Amino acid sequence: MRPSPRSWGSRALLAGGLGSTLALSTLVSADASSHREAPLIFKGPVADNTDVYAFVDSDDAGMVNLISNFQGFQEPGGGPNYFEFGDDVLYEIKIDNNGDAIEDVT
Repeated sequence: MRPSPRSWGSRALLAGGLGSTLALSTLVSADASSHREAPLIFKGPVADNTDVYAFVDSDDAGMVNLISNFQGFQEPGGGPNYFEFGDDVLYEIKIDNNGDAIEDVT
């Protein structure tokens, strides 16, 4: 006895649904980066550099704007207790413009 075309469609739909459910169940949420768990940064959270963003300048395509975040694991709306830069930390972003592994701009 041969299965009917409707039976094949139902099986394909069931297999697709199970496959989609399995694929979605393996996804994990992504959290913002932080190195707070690293042994040397744990005692100095003001030096915890979490992200660096680079954007081409909207007024001058030959320029790049850099933004850096510090103090990981802080809620965006965590005020009025806003955190400050550390007085004993040197914050630098080193830029190599020609690929020789030596910073051209700091």
